[in-house]
Amino acid sequence: MKKRVHPIYILESIYKQLFLLLIPLLRGLLTVFTADSLTEWLIGWVSGAWMDLLVLLFILTYSFLNWRFQYYTIDEKGLTVYKGILIKRQTDIPHTAISTLMQYEPFYLRPFKAVHVYADTDAGSIRQADCQITVSREEAACLAAAPFPQKQADRLYRPKWYDIGFLSIFVSSTFTGAMFLVAFFAKGGDVFGQEFQTVVINRLEGMAHWLGFIPEAAALLAILIFLCWFIGALHSFLCYINFSAMREGDTLRIRYGWLSKRNYSLRTQAVNFLDLRQTIVARLLGLYIVFIQCAGYAKTKDEHAVLIPAANRRAASRYLRLLLPEFRQRPRQIKPPKGSIVRYAMLPFWCSLLIPVAAWLLSRWFPDFRTLILFFGMMAALPFLWLLVVRIVDCHTEGIAVSKHYVTLYYAVGYAFHTVIVPWEKINYFRIRSSVFQKWSGNCDLLVYTYSEIGKRHRIGNLRIDEVRELLEKNGLLSPQDDLNGPRDDA
Repeated sequence: MKKRVHPIYILESIYKQLFLLLIPLLRGLLTVFTADSLTEWLIGWVSGAWMDLLVLLFILTYSFLNWRFQYYTIDEKGLTVYKGILIKRQTDIPHTAISTLMQYEPFYLRPFKAVHVYADTDAGSIRQADCQITVSREEAACLAAAPFPQKQADRLYRPKWYDIGFLSIFVSSTFTGAMFLVAFFAKGGDVFGQEFQTVVINRLEGMAHWLGFIPEAAALLAILIFLCWFIGALHSFLCYINFSAMREGDTLRIRYGWLSKRNYSLRTQAVNFLDLRQTIVARLLGLYIVFIQCAGYAKTKDEHAVLIPAANRRAASRYLRLLLPEFRQRPRQIKPPKGSIVRYAMLPFWCSLLIPVAAWLLSRWFPDFRTLILFFGMMAALPFLWLLVVRIVDCHTEGIAVSKHYVTLYYAVGYAFHTVIVPWEKINYFRIRSSVFQKWSGNCDLLVYTYSEIGKRHRIGNLRIDEVRELLEKNGLLSPQDDLNGPRDDA
């Protein structure tokens, strides 16, 4: 039986077509520039108002017909969605092909009891879901129950609020905070008057002046960056609050959100790999954040594919055995040789050394800006000093382990340490890359390409090439005649 989508879809369609209102706006501006008086402008605008009404009528008619010709059916085989006014489109997705199904209930849809439903497959698009419809809460529950039948949840995980807080700090986006801050500053002036903006600016300048040991311009910039980061962290906290994960047979259900709620249903067979991440601070605290890679999970903007927000090593292992016992971590079997620390530390070491020297020379040439130049020079050197610490630690922790069913990868990207657990069937191929200097020492970089929507590549640097080959041959993953430089024959 064909079912129509929720009527709220009409309003969503109208919102998407609002850009067409630029036509009446441009016409009104043209009338202003060509009129010599207010009366002439009014007469000119009224005489052409039929065009504005026509555009508005088109938006309303198109949105209504777009809803009128969109419906879906669901049966024991799969989900079928019909769309299109003139050009008809039919999307058929078997239940067995759905890897992830998300029910997204933004705050503005909650009064209407409407839910966005997204269905994704392994063969889907990177940027958007294979199927998206807007239905009522009851129908959304029925849609989710068809490919992912409700079972008794025998394993449940709920993190503490401070675990969500640590996750928010880890994944906070300064850019997101900047967007909220700019919007608040602009709208605050409209609501509270121009005096509001003046008061805010004066308060920021007062705070910058209070930090007397820092140049005022630099202090003001630092305060703004901190505010953006704090707002971004608060936004992430509200997004991931009420987080829970449960295992029901071969289904993994993940829920989180306060104002806007998300409910994911994932097939455990569709999980491509686990990623246990740490920063230097998290490493000192002994905390891990566990991410998973699965088609359709955390596909929207400002989302992260989180499975465990924050936990120490023992707790993380316990929760993984609870939710995904199929994935097992192995200790490193091969690692970079001790003499390779020079290669890891060379670039950040020289950058952290040369940037302050360059700042000192510039301060000699421009004495009027001496304080500001030296401050920014030291601030520019700090990220490289931090990276130097990460690289030194990475040299002692990087490596690879191979078992019969899984490959465990240890490496660092940027300022984060990764422990990636990949099932063997999710690996596309290995590739060895050696620079001129690495060939002299018999070392190489091992690149591991895994299946995912984005074709993920993992790099383990500066391993002994003979140890890599021996390890893979020992575990039956490589024959002596294989070159490790292309896709596997059975991939």
